[in-house]
Amino acid sequence: MAREYAERITVSLADLKKIQRAEDAMFDYITGDLDNAELSKSLSGVSTVFSVFLLSTVAGAVSCCAGLLSGLLSDSEKDTVIRLINNGHYDIRQKIYFLEDNPQYDLIEVKFPFIEFSTDSGDIRFISGKGVYVRCHIKNKGWEVV
Repeated sequence: MAREYAERITVSLADLKKIQRAEDAMFDYITGDLDNAELSKSLSGVSTVFSVFLLSTVAGAVSCCAGLLSGLLSDSEKDTVIRLINNGHYDIRQKIYFLEDNPQYDLIEVKFPFIEFSTDSGDIRFISGKGVYVRCHIKNKGWEVV
């Protein structure tokens, strides 16, 4: 019951780092490396970027992740989700490097691919692959198409 699509998001370097931390924690939960309490603790510091995942609270994030594992995903689907999250994670890291290497930019707009799941607790999505730069914001100057 997954839906795949692309959507533009505008993010700063700090946002990307929080998105990466959130995806790390959710990935670790899905692979069995974190339990509910550990996931909750890991996500508490990055809740300002939850809208990227269609979430609003830490409890909602934990509940949606638990919903994915409680029968929503078969073993083969779980392997696919893990692969897609890894692909997204890799690209998020590339976008972080780009902003670190280009400090003239304070924001980037990226069209990312997402995979979205509906659970009994709500919807959750993950960045699932390589995003395309749409434009970059130059500090105190405006947007530049890339």
